[in-house]
Amino acid sequence: MTVLNDLAERLQIGFTRKIPLFYQSEAAECGLACVGMVAEYWGHKLNLTRLRSEMSVSLNGSTLNDLMKMAHKLDLSSRPLRVDIEALKTITTPCILHWDLNHFVVLVKVSRNRFYIHDPSVGRRRLALDEFSRHFTGVVLEITPLDSMRSVADDIHKPTLKDIFGRPQGLAGSLGKIVVLALVYEICVLGASFLPQIAIDQVVPSQDQHLLYLVIAGFGLLLLIRVGANYLRAWTVMAVSASFNLQWRARVFRHMMHLPIPFFEKRNLGDIASRFDSLDVIESAITKQIVEALFDGMLALGALAMLFVYDEKIAAVAMASMSTYLLLRQFLLARALYRQPKILVLDEATSHLDPDSERNINRMISGQSVTRIIVAHRPSTIESADRIIDIAALNHACRDTTHGEKMNDECVEHQLVERQ
Repeated sequence: MTVLNDLAERLQIGFTRKIPLFYQSEAAECGLACVGMVAEYWGHKLNLTRLRSEMSVSLNGSTLNDLMKMAHKLDLSSRPLRVDIEALKTITTPCILHWDLNHFVVLVKVSRNRFYIHDPSVGRRRLALDEFSRHFTGVVLEITPLDSMRSVADDIHKPTLKDIFGRPQGLAGSLGKIVVLALVYEICVLGASFLPQIAIDQVVPSQDQHLLYLVIAGFGLLLLIRVGANYLRAWTVMAVSASFNLQWRARVFRHMMHLPIPFFEKRNLGDIASRFDSLDVIESAITKQIVEALFDGMLALGALAMLFVYDEKIAAVAMASMSTYLLLRQFLLARALYRQPKILVLDEATSHLDPDSERNINRMISGQSVTRIIVAHRPSTIESADRIIDIAALNHACRDTTHGEKMNDECVEHQLVERQ
């Protein structure tokens, strides 16, 4: 039952009011994000953009007094307290905690010596008593609504897909070509699967060499068409990716030139540059990963349709087996995370997920005190690692470098790389 409660908490399932999670986009706005989470819980409809425009935060961050002033502007009553950990169960939640002497987080609830918090820098966290006590400074800001509180509606313009992407030139035509080439590739793959059946059912019993030659020629022709279609598709995707990336970067640069000076004063150069670097990840997801996912989905649906044509029972068994496998995989991952292990080994555990879902799971796991050993091929997963070991195409065994031993010359290109 505890497992189900924890899963419901992470998925925000239930009938009670849920506490939202705001992620800070500036290093000094953790306090602002915490006030926004508590304010939305009590009925306000806000986002960080609205709060940032009305309540400025200095480069040095916010003090407890600043948070109280923010709450007062939202018709919320605040009460600063200094309490022991045992007394947190009596505090009205959600409340704001002072964290690590330089940070603020929101306490969601306390249950069975487990502390559930919303950290604006890393997300949802569940901490044991000993770990919680290492971070909590003893300062609490209890926030409750005033009788005169009026809900504030979110009137900030929310960007649409048109605002974000604009109208990329040549995108529609290129995507049409990619879809046509993908269909040609799928037809060749599915068509080639009929040739072994013809060879076994007709060529072998009749010993018809002319039909055998025809099957071999058909297989070779389909192979050439498939290779050509795949090459053209890859080339088209690369061209679309380069064109889309260039147009999008120019659009983002024009937008940044119209931003106010305080936007740049509160961010360092690395933060500004990272916004351009993030375009590569988004662009890759749109022009490569989504296209490949659609392509693989079309191929899987075609294969499933063929199974239904041959035998509906076999197709049903295949679908049930795949569904059971995916559900069991997710359950085992959730079960391992709930036990809070010191070391967690993930062998392609999130490879079947889309990049956004995988990023959310990695962000959730990174908020826990656990050492992760990940076996993965996806670049976005590898980039999040602190140490990378490339074991591909190893011809010689590399010695353990745990105790400072040096690898032999044959394994130099596969040595342990520490991220700077």
